[in-house]
Amino acid sequence: MFIVHRGDRFQTGRGFGGFFSGLFRTLKPLFSMGLSAGKKLITSDAAKSFGRSALDIGKESAKQLAVDVLTGKNVKESLDKELDNAKQKIAQKIRGSGSRKRKRINNYYQNHNKRYCLLD
Repeated sequence: MFIVHRGDRFQTGRGFGGFFSGLFRTLKPLFSMGLSAGKKLITSDAAKSFGRSALDIGKESAKQLAVDVLTGKNVKESLDKELDNAKQKIAQKIRGSGSRKRKRINNYYQNHNKRYCLLD
């Protein structure tokens, strides 16, 4: 008869915990980088102006919806109409936010970069 190690009857290893801890250790730097980028995006001036304009559009839509309800119009139709109007206004705001002013070149630098020849 040979002496053979048969092992434990139940698993005592790391199991799924080992897999998930390695996965978490790998993805943690990516999550932290994404969070810092998201924080910078949220606190940017463009995001603040977009948020203010979206709030104004929402206020205007709510006011118009209240007027429609008080005048006795159908609530569902008024709500659908106002949602479509709000979507169009927000989309227009997003499309218009990409335009930037062209920077004008200062005439002082254009004139002072000219080279003169004394022999002419």
